[in-house]
Amino acid sequence: MTLPPLANELEYKALSVIRGDFGNGEERKEKLGVDYQVIQNEVNKMYKNDFYIKKYKIRNKIY
Repeated sequence: MTLPPLANELEYKALSVIRGDFGNGEERKEKLGVDYQVIQNEVNKMYKNDFYIKKYKIRNKIY
């Protein structure tokens, strides 16, 4: 499956968080370091707007 190009690195990292690459809770905070809050805000925005579902047309699997 070919995905549309991501807008930027922030979007890529946010999708990686949604996919679970950075764990959750304190593990995620440690792995994302100083970028944690910015990336988490993007994740929250994506969920709020159903961004990753609409743009990538996938519900059960995040690439």
